[in-house]
Amino acid sequence: MRVFLLAGELSGDKLGGALLEGLNSLVPDLQVYGVGGPLMQAQGMESLFP
Repeated sequence: MRVFLLAGELSGDKLGGALLEGLNSLVPDLQVYGVGGPLMQAQGMESLFP
C-alpha cells in the first residue's frame, strides 16, 4: 500500500507520526511518501521535500 502524507507544522508531524506508527503495525508492505517532520520520517516516511 502506498500513502502520501503532508504536515506543515509540529502538531501535524505528531499526528502523522502516530498515524504511521499504527499503520506500520497493520500494513506490512506500507510505503509512505510526503512532506513532514522528523517524527513522520522516524516512522519510515520518505520525505519529498528536504
